[in-house]
Amino acid sequence: MRARICLAVLAALVLGWAGTASAEKKRVGVPRFDGPQEATVRRAVMQVLKSDGYEVVGAKELDGTAKSVGAELDSNDGFKAVAKELAISAFVTGEVAKKKAKLTVRNRSE
Repeated sequence: MRARICLAVLAALVLGWAGTASAEKKRVGVPRFDGPQEATVRRAVMQVLKSDGYEVVGAKELDGTAKSVGAELDSNDGFKAVAKELAISAFVTGEVAKKKAKLTVRNRSE
């Protein structure tokens, strides 16, 4: 139940961030989260984003691009470089604990 609420809040944040509708899909990067069961939570986040019409860029593509441009997804500069290379508008990052998950939506300029 809490996971669904968390995902609903995330979807609302992302939808609010999107602003006005455009003809092209917004691309959202979802790198690997930190913590136990991260893959389960990340998969759920990706499903919500896809069902709301976003094009999701997964961890493998993000990691490969980061490596090819000499960046790491642990700093603002790293996220900016990958966002520019892949035309990503936002990233959803997460920290998963045993009973909760903290998700963060960051735009490409943060």
